[in-house]
Amino acid sequence: MGILVLRHPVKKVLQWIDGIHHYTEIIKSSNTILIICIMMFHLVGNKMLTQTKADALINLPKKNNSNESYNFPFPGDFLSIPIISLDEQEKFLLDINRGNIRLSKCTYQERYQQSIIFIRLDVDGPPHSNPEIETAPFPFLEDYNGQIVDCPHIHLYIEGYMDKWAIPISSSDFSDTKSLYNTLEDFFRYCNVVEPPKIYWRQTLNEFE
Repeated sequence: MGILVLRHPVKKVLQWIDGIHHYTEIIKSSNTILIICIMMFHLVGNKMLTQTKADALINLPKKNNSNESYNFPFPGDFLSIPIISLDEQEKFLLDINRGNIRLSKCTYQERYQQSIIFIRLDVDGPPHSNPEIETAPFPFLEDYNGQIVDCPHIHLYIEGYMDKWAIPISSSDFSDTKSLYNTLEDFFRYCNVVEPPKIYWRQTLNEFE
């Protein structure tokens, strides 16, 4: 986690951090904004990978980084799991973020170098508005150019846009998003995690699997 203190007009700083609202907490005090940001590189460098490099990393077979086991997060909780490529040359993070009020709301994502989101799956969350441009970066995005995409949807890394594009999920990839645990297993497969970590489901009152 990085901590950055900026002394600039509030409006200007908010423009700088547009697009990283999932990972920032903003505390306003007169002319000072304290930004606590997991994805600090977005703010200070807007680190970007080429599509070729990103696709190669996404397609790498991956495994759990240790023998540690985890509990699936309770509603309102967040879990981040380190994973690595099979050759142990590349490191990634796999996140699970549970909704607090709506128990069926959950976000799964794969990150690289802490700050770069390769894949993000949103289940039972708000709809997403895609960029509206003259020509979509890839043909498979054309039908969703400038469109609002309801959940469940999946965000994919697109060079020049990071994770700002989303498309509807395919039932062949995610067969049952009503089961958050089954969706996690599907997400592991989608991210090519061939040796996934052990994660145990803990059922609470009024909750489902």
